[in-house]
Amino acid sequence: MRREGLGRLTSAVLTVVMLGVVWPAAAGHPVPMRGMTGDTSPAAAAGAVIDTLDLTNNTLLPGNALPGDGFGPGATAFDSVNGDLYTADYSNNVSVIDGATERLVTTIPVGADPVAVAFDPANGFVYVADSAFFGGAPNVAVIDTAEQKVLTFVPVQSQPMAIAIDPENGRVFVADDEDPGNVSVLSGTTNKVIATLAVGWDPQAIAFDPVNGLVYVSDWGPDEVSVINAVTLEVVATVPVGSSPRPLVVDTASGDVYVVDIFANRVTVIDGATNRVMARLDPGVDPEAIAFDASNGRVYVVCGGSRITVIDSATDRRDGSIPVVAGTDLLAVDPARELVYAVSYYSDALTLIDGKTDRVAMTLALGSFPDGIGIDSKNGLAFVADGGSNDVKVIDGSADKVVRTIVVGSKPYAVAVDSVDNFLYVTDPIRDHVDVINGAADKVVTTIRVGADPDAAVFDRSNGRVYVACTGSSAVSVINTGTDRVVATIPIPNDVLPSAIAYDSRNGNLYVADAGNNNVTVISGATDKIVRNIVEGSHPGTIVFDRANGDLYVGNPATYGGTSSVVVIDGATDLVVATIPEGSGYQFDFALALDPASGLVYLANGSGANVTVIDPVTNRNVATIALPFSPKAIAFDRGNGYLYVTNGDYQASDLAVIDPVTDAIVSTISVGVQPTGITFDRVNGFLYVTNFDSGSVSILGAPA
Repeated sequence: MRREGLGRLTSAVLTVVMLGVVWPAAAGHPVPMRGMTGDTSPAAAAGAVIDTLDLTNNTLLPGNALPGDGFGPGATAFDSVNGDLYTADYSNNVSVIDGATERLVTTIPVGADPVAVAFDPANGFVYVADSAFFGGAPNVAVIDTAEQKVLTFVPVQSQPMAIAIDPENGRVFVADDEDPGNVSVLSGTTNKVIATLAVGWDPQAIAFDPVNGLVYVSDWGPDEVSVINAVTLEVVATVPVGSSPRPLVVDTASGDVYVVDIFANRVTVIDGATNRVMARLDPGVDPEAIAFDASNGRVYVVCGGSRITVIDSATDRRDGSIPVVAGTDLLAVDPARELVYAVSYYSDALTLIDGKTDRVAMTLALGSFPDGIGIDSKNGLAFVADGGSNDVKVIDGSADKVVRTIVVGSKPYAVAVDSVDNFLYVTDPIRDHVDVINGAADKVVTTIRVGADPDAAVFDRSNGRVYVACTGSSAVSVINTGTDRVVATIPIPNDVLPSAIAYDSRNGNLYVADAGNNNVTVISGATDKIVRNIVEGSHPGTIVFDRANGDLYVGNPATYGGTSSVVVIDGATDLVVATIPEGSGYQFDFALALDPASGLVYLANGSGANVTVIDPVTNRNVATIALPFSPKAIAFDRGNGYLYVTNGDYQASDLAVIDPVTDAIVSTISVGVQPTGITFDRVNGFLYVTNFDSGSVSILGAPA
């Protein structure tokens, strides 16, 4: 057992009486006591969110805060003035990382589907292209780097896809990816659109040429490059190039422009002085990314995802070929140290190239699906955004190694309570981690790597271990709560889907709902080995143990057809003793909870938008409680005797409180976005709600 945890809890002796039950209260929280304010109404007794733990920053925020979650970081920009990194993500936020401390500073909400980020050194603003690809308003979010907040949203005509900055004239050029194509020009002073210029349809990339003061736009549809005068804001030329032009770079020494013609397997070189094609180069098959190194005058082109073709910009001839990790599709250059970073999205790796010799210096493993990179030339660091693992890797190019991993996103799903030492174990199926939270301090104290897709967890009081059902790896990870380390991995055979888990305190066994094989796997808590499989209903997805009668209740939503049901298993014999029908057809999101006072079993039915009440004596449905939403998770508060049901509807952010005496909803409480799990902590008397899309945990108690 975790002795230091017990010490922290007992160091501040604070006890309150709640409905005749004595509960120790967590330090720093209002005492969770019914009727403290003199309000004895059911809604007041139901409580409210008193604190929110932001798992990404490990910061406790007062009340029902909605922190931004950096899920799926991608496009990046580096603030060369303050040394900060700005990374846009799939959760419509921008994460700000302090380049000096290499820590997450804040997360800034922006518009829908941000795909590009650019920094303007002239005014200190960061511009974010909110493409609204999946709906919403297309605009450009303007972030004040001094205040770390959005100053304004600038509407544009269509999907903004790329941004170029002209710092001399204080203008921002935004390529709007539609038919017809446009370039929206923003004033860096007023942050308003001052011109909308027609270009070829489907513009994909844009770059400013500081040598000649022109802006170049690759127009995917008509196979051309539009040239814009940054001062007069006129399209001064249209240059025919090869098929499907997309990425382009500017040779900042000569002013020439290199355009990758993806389907033509070609690089077109445009003379920056005349805006005419001066060369057509054959880099190899399937060119897709390009970068220019001002330190050596070379152009690097990724071809076929496995090789980089080197072009000498002085002669516009091929000057070598460099093998890289398969799937490479992103390039960045640190000209101060003559280093080239080649990132592979599909191989989760990076090839570091020495620009002096054009040879591979090192291959580094990254996180999952790296999708963006920013370069800090001053300190010789590269920041790689790992979209799949929700973090940013900090790479020291001189030392050839990853020096830090910065978590920018968290997706809490399920939670288990160590009721002995008052620690919570929160699963994150995106990062394949379990966050350990000190229930007294409400802080994350460590993070534990477990199997793939941890969907459920349960605490075993008899041996002090937490068992985590990992759907993706078809296994159960066993955590020793004394050391917070995985001490065993129990494989569940036959490619199962362990989706829920329960602990039988009478026999010390663990029961794992196996949705893949339609059975329940029984694991001995003494040996951590499988002792038997119990064949039962269709696609079991939730399971709960009743300490009063020793039975286990298994929810079978029959996700892929058939009859949904709740199967009752006798924990003494491991035999199915009853099957309670719960409807037919497609079902989803079954969740179970027990009322320890009455012994009744409550089934939250996501498809039926209700809660079914089951009598454990007769094993029959005795009541149905209608809900205004599709429930996701359910739990009992032993302090006030109420039932809490989270809203499983898309982007929902609330839960309903039900009085089991009247079967009526007495209150609705706002929590974080997409609440997926809920549990009651008997030690401190609080309810904990995991908010998947907010990356946070809401802590519920009675208001002070």
